Amino acid sequence: MQGLNKFRDNGIHGYIFMTSCGILFGAFIEALYHERVIFAASVIMGVYFFMIHRINRALKDEPIYTRALISTFAITAVELVFGIITNRVMHLHFWDFSDSLFHVLGQICPRESFIRFVIAFPVIYLSKFADRIPIRALSIGETNG
Repeated sequence: MQGLNKFRDNGIHGYIFMTSCGILFGAFIEALYHERVIFAASVIMGVYFFMIHRINRALKDEPIYTRALISTFAITAVELVFGIITNRVMHLHFWDFSDSLFHVLGQICPRESFIRFVIAFPVIYLSKFADRIPIRALSIGETNG
């Protein structure tokens, strides 16, 4: 039981929850807009949710718009790096924003960053819930009722 308490105290379960939610949300968005699911895009969304949760925990005393803005900058930086690696170096062509105004190497653009900013608000609220998820381990032979 001591290991479970350490697990809870470190908030690891919150990170697992947020990453899982991000992967599922990413798969849903991919299926909705592209009618297919690209696993890498879902994983990237899991990383976004993880990062937002980390930033939310670190800056919990800051106003929500500050946390959302910092999250947006962090996510956009990850998207730029991941995009350069996957789209430019590996030639996988997951996305291309070359037709958008003020794009950077076709990997990021202000429109997509604004969407990430808007999405950050509900994710920050979800993050507050993630650390409160109760976890309880059952002993061998113990039932949950």
